[in-house]
Amino acid sequence: MRTIVRSFVALILAIVVLCFLVLFIVIPYQVSQSSMAPTLSMGDRIIVNKLKVRLNMLEHGDVVVFQQNGTYHVGRIIGDPGQSVAYQSGQLELDNRPVDEPYIHHAYEATWSARELPNVESDIIPPNQYLVLNDHRSDEGDSRRYGLIDKRDMIGSALLRYFPLNQTTVNFKN
Repeated sequence: MRTIVRSFVALILAIVVLCFLVLFIVIPYQVSQSSMAPTLSMGDRIIVNKLKVRLNMLEHGDVVVFQQNGTYHVGRIIGDPGQSVAYQSGQLELDNRPVDEPYIHHAYEATWSARELPNVESDIIPPNQYLVLNDHRSDEGDSRRYGLIDKRDMIGSALLRYFPLNQTTVNFKN
């Protein structure tokens, strides 16, 4: 009888810990688009770190899961609050300085500034908002369509790709 009670208590404790982890710290997510190719492919499974949003630790280069119009999307933070963002002849510029994008594998010959995005009034990103783009830049299901992404719409940042097993990844910045 004592063994049954201990097992039951251990099971309840495990369920409580798992619920805490999923509610506040990490969640699994299955990539449902090819917009982040080749970094992430449709069907990849990742662990999303929700704490980075809660602790204001999101930064340039983070691969994030965000929500827009009731749909989840995956993209990369290109511009942080307080930064100016522009593309000049295919070159990303943050605060008027060129930035290397090693995760882009196809030429993206565009010229635009943040103020040209939907619902954006300035080239300077306001507090609690982020400019998010897809690595596959021809897919415009990102800030070019939705405007800046509010921190409240951020679910978290990709921490680990665990499936497919032969492509396990922990660093998405390059």
